[in-house]
Amino acid sequence: MAALVLAAALAAQAHAATWTIGTAAGYPGDAANITVSIRGDGATSAAEVDLTFDEVQLSLPVDSGQIPNAGRAGSCGRTGSGRVTAVVQGSGTAPLASSDTVVCVIPFRIQTNATPGARVPLGPLHAECGSSSGVLQVCSVSVGWVDVLGSTAPSGGQSLQPYETNTVAILLRAPNDAPATELVVSHDYRHAPAQAPVQSLRQVPPRRVRPPHPYFPRGDYLARLQREPNSPEARLERYVYADFDSRGERESALRLLKGDPAVETAYVVIATPINGAGSQPGPKAVASAKAAITTQDHLDTFNLPAAWNQAGGWGLVGVLDNGIAPNHVELRSFTGANSIGGNFVVGGNYLPYFSRNVGGRGAPTNLDEAQSNPYEAGEEACDGDGDGLLSYSPAGHATHVSGLIAANGLDGAGLRGNCVRCGIAAVRISRLVCKSSIVVPETRPDLKTDGMTFLAQHGAQVFNMSYGSTEGLNFADCQSGPLTSECDGLSLAWQQDIVMAAAAGNDRMGLLDFPARDPRVASIGGIDDNGTFWDRAVAGETRFCPNWPNLSECGSQWAPDLQGTMRQEGVAHAATVRSTFYPGKTWNSSCGDGLPASDSAPSDGNGMCTGTSMSAPQYAGLFGLLRSINPLLRAGDPVEKATPLSPLGIRDLVALTASRGGVEDVKLGFGVPDANAAVAAILGTVRNEPVGNRVTPLFGLYSAGNRDYAAVATPQLAMALVLYSTNAYAGSGAAIPGYSAFPNTAAGAPKARALVLTTEAPTYVRTPARTPLYLLEKKRTGATPCDAVNDPRCYGDFILLTSTTQVEAAAAAGYAYGGLQGYVYQRCTPEPTCLPAGTQKLYLQCNTAIQDCAVFLEHERTSFEVSGYTAALLGGDPVLGYAYPVVDTDLDSLPDGFEYVIGTSPTNSDSDGDGVALSDAIEYPFAGLPVSDPCAGPNLTCLRGFDDVFRSGFEGQP
Repeated sequence: MAALVLAAALAAQAHAATWTIGTAAGYPGDAANITVSIRGDGATSAAEVDLTFDEVQLSLPVDSGQIPNAGRAGSCGRTGSGRVTAVVQGSGTAPLASSDTVVCVIPFRIQTNATPGARVPLGPLHAECGSSSGVLQVCSVSVGWVDVLGSTAPSGGQSLQPYETNTVAILLRAPNDAPATELVVSHDYRHAPAQAPVQSLRQVPPRRVRPPHPYFPRGDYLARLQREPNSPEARLERYVYADFDSRGERESALRLLKGDPAVETAYVVIATPINGAGSQPGPKAVASAKAAITTQDHLDTFNLPAAWNQAGGWGLVGVLDNGIAPNHVELRSFTGANSIGGNFVVGGNYLPYFSRNVGGRGAPTNLDEAQSNPYEAGEEACDGDGDGLLSYSPAGHATHVSGLIAANGLDGAGLRGNCVRCGIAAVRISRLVCKSSIVVPETRPDLKTDGMTFLAQHGAQVFNMSYGSTEGLNFADCQSGPLTSECDGLSLAWQQDIVMAAAAGNDRMGLLDFPARDPRVASIGGIDDNGTFWDRAVAGETRFCPNWPNLSECGSQWAPDLQGTMRQEGVAHAATVRSTFYPGKTWNSSCGDGLPASDSAPSDGNGMCTGTSMSAPQYAGLFGLLRSINPLLRAGDPVEKATPLSPLGIRDLVALTASRGGVEDVKLGFGVPDANAAVAAILGTVRNEPVGNRVTPLFGLYSAGNRDYAAVATPQLAMALVLYSTNAYAGSGAAIPGYSAFPNTAAGAPKARALVLTTEAPTYVRTPARTPLYLLEKKRTGATPCDAVNDPRCYGDFILLTSTTQVEAAAAAGYAYGGLQGYVYQRCTPEPTCLPAGTQKLYLQCNTAIQDCAVFLEHERTSFEVSGYTAALLGGDPVLGYAYPVVDTDLDSLPDGFEYVIGTSPTNSDSDGDGVALSDAIEYPFAGLPVSDPCAGPNLTCLRGFDDVFRSGFEGQP
């Protein structure tokens, strides 16, 4: 490498920037990526550091010259035997940033013959800093190292790094150019390698080839994939995973696969250890924590108590994590084991129906975060008690995250999530493995992708991803390539208009973790108890960090600048955050049921955690709350960094109402959200009064293959049933004024059976109380041409209920509970004069001959009864309550029911007479954000008047 040339200039002054050399740990044969960063001193404009390493213990991918893909803000190269040089220079003569800047990430690999237990130092030969004034000076520099792991468990302060597995991810080409996925994974490679359907695998046969999930596309879904081979879902179904016995076999196969005409791409799968013991702060972190945590400060910071006066939410939030404590009193939806059976818990939010264990070990329905897993041949050394299972003590991270999203406050401790009535779809994306006689929980891209696919194809409206990495394949990310299955998973979620939040990372550097750095994802950083950016360094000195000189758990990560697509979107509490926890468990030394140390009830199921893993779910809960108020509002993108001119949506709304007034910052993003301001903005004002409620379509769907009518209240679930069902659904009912297309237009034109309310709050006139619509579904084994037992895309009978007694009876009869789908008015007396203006009775009636029930309004009752839908479900009341029909009398693209609820005129397209350009639909669009007051003009025909405003509001928080 050419010597560093430092610019010459004028005056001399003392200065010295600080180089920080990271640390890593891994087993022989593993990757050990070392981050090299620098913090400027206000004068240094260029710097260089030479490092030495032991070639017996470590190797690099090049013998000399630039190290491929290592450079970030600067460059790194191998400059001799056992020597690496890092170089960085500011823009022009400008000094280097005074915050830590990643110069490069050196991709060391631990030699296969490295000494277990050895600490391999990365020491500086020399470090030189220069300024624009021409002064050269020795820089400060820390010593990094790589710990070679062996037969003993890692100590408390170590951080297990991502490591290469002997698995190769293979994306097969479209069906006309490659064998079918099912054929590839069903082949016996050990006994018939010569007949392998993929030519490359004949020469280097794997031990096995696994599918992306244990069920294959069938029926209408398979036919659509064949018609649309370039869609994200079609690509995801063509990924397979080949397991090899050795690194040598893996590398040989990888070279062949990259040239195979049947293969679009192939890459080594990187596993990421996620164990609490392997990424825990040291004792300093606990010592600096609050002496006692009895409140949830983050709720007040977000101004949530005020927001809850309008809505408690009911959206479906997918939590990609380690599972959940399925019986937690703050989360369960039923009192039976694993939240199934027993008594229905009104306000319970964990939904086993929408949850799945995709970790590949253990039953798909086992979401218990503390579960033991079966193991595979070769892992016997980790089965200490001979029970055939791998066991691991730390647990609770996912339960803490889930509680921040949707704890319901039912245990007396007062713990609440940001969206107290949102449904939780928990997906376990981890599994236990035995690595060098140590049980390690790990996640892999294929597990995360399978989790994203499951949630997207089952109607999740929001994703929370409290995980991430800056290492390995992940650094290339989805914008600059190479594309991986995770990129296709994010594309699928974006296609379904899912709002995604992810943790920025805890390594205190100007580089965001993946997937937080992806522009389709809201990257959430952390603040501390004082509301300032979370940083454990003291006056910039990182030696005070808990794992120094490793910067893990040292503070929130942030965006490198405000120029590219990698942007911090916002911040939330990351330090000493209180939430639900797996009772009696600990995740790490700053995260557990018994924390803080002053906790008088260490097994009560609530505790403290620290990290941006806690920040992201606060946003996910808020996103779920806002999505509940207007399910039609798009995900949005506050800096239009994913799609130019993307529609104004949820993320835009949160950014514009946050503490920084819409102004970005590299660390704080748009600041701390104001939930009450966001709720007020999404509801708007009519006649200078805050609107308390809205309506949304109850989408009507019918599957001829399932012989099932379904009614759901979110575009995501409606699209999922249309696009991803083995027996496809199609729109059934009336066209929807003001909402002519789904976000994913492949789902066809949306239709609706009725319009339902979106919040618990009263409308502006006195009306009957609101009651939730509860969704349930029952599989019909043998009644449909799909596998209802093993295929999660195979459905039976969808129903809606409003009585908790009916919910319990239906659950006892085999229906699975799927959470809330908006609200309707309760029945009143005397009918029909007590019905709110414009509403009709909403029925649930069944056709016993085909085991199907349908939801419909009074005006459709005759036609449904003629078709055999005459019976009440389980002898209950067939009338669910009152809802609005899908009509638009004044043809202004605002349904009449919507105008009845907000108070504009259903017979006049310009209720306040302020001109066509300011019609009701322009000022207060059905599917968008309110722009202005539609009842503020000179010629009022609005329904809402000051004499009939129901001023008491929605009293009593959820």
